[in-house]
Amino acid sequence: MDESNIRYGKPDKTDKSSKTGKTDRSSCTMSHGNCFSCCEFPCDCCDPNIIELVNCFKQLKDVTKCVLDCLDEKPSVCKAERVAVCILLNEIRFIEDFINNSTFGLPEIKNEIRFIERFINNTTFGLPEIKNEIRFIESFINNTTFGLPEIKNEIKFIESFINNTIFGLPEIKNEIIEINITSTAILNEVIIINEVVNSIKNTCNFCEFLTNINEVVVDINNTVNNGTKGIFEIKNEIIDINRIVTAINNTVNNGTKGVFEIKNEIIDLNEIITTINNTINNKTSGHQQHRQQRH
Repeated sequence: MDESNIRYGKPDKTDKSSKTGKTDRSSCTMSHGNCFSCCEFPCDCCDPNIIELVNCFKQLKDVTKCVLDCLDEKPSVCKAERVAVCILLNEIRFIEDFINNSTFGLPEIKNEIRFIERFINNTTFGLPEIKNEIRFIESFINNTTFGLPEIKNEIKFIESFINNTIFGLPEIKNEIIEINITSTAILNEVIIINEVVNSIKNTCNFCEFLTNINEVVVDINNTVNNGTKGIFEIKNEIIDINRIVTAINNTVNNGTKGVFEIKNEIIDLNEIITTINNTINNKTSGHQQHRQQRH
């Protein structure tokens, strides 16, 4: 087909459609986005493949125009279209020649395809080994006495083992006994831990009691250090209280600590606190009364 005929939409003399006056779908040519046959875009005489090809041609023409712009300051539209058409036609001719080539494809691929076709259409398809294996499997499945004797014996053994009223291997029984022993030991450990926790709680309660005593001592110190109060007897009582608190702390940290000693210390401390309160509230309190109270 002549290139000029393509550009100006003229039918090719060698084209059969030129004799009949009909426009072939494959000869639909685009110019400036419109079809020469119907002057529309998209046109009815173009199938999707041709439309896609036309779009590709338009993109190619734009690229060509950009190239010509770089080579020439004022490129003509005809020159751009001619270059794009030539490139596209050469590509189409190459593809057509490649498709219509009778020797298309590698010989190895053709031989492989022919071998597969003969292999599929062969009435004796399959290797003898595969056929024998299939026959063996079919006969094995359809056999009324299906199953190897070893498998049957194994199934019978399992069934008798499951249905046995004294089910349980000695190893399993021994394992269960060991688990019970371990559970008992864990329970005993839990009991011991609970006792330790209770002991810690009691110690915490005693520490809280000591904290309360220390708070009382702080209050007394504040009273003694007050500028409007300073009785000699109260200072001596505070010194005695500090000694008792020190003795209590030593007793608590001593490995021979006992409840009886703690109670006696607390009783003595309560008596001293009572004496201090009486001394503070009694204006006639003196050193002699304090000594008698101590003895």
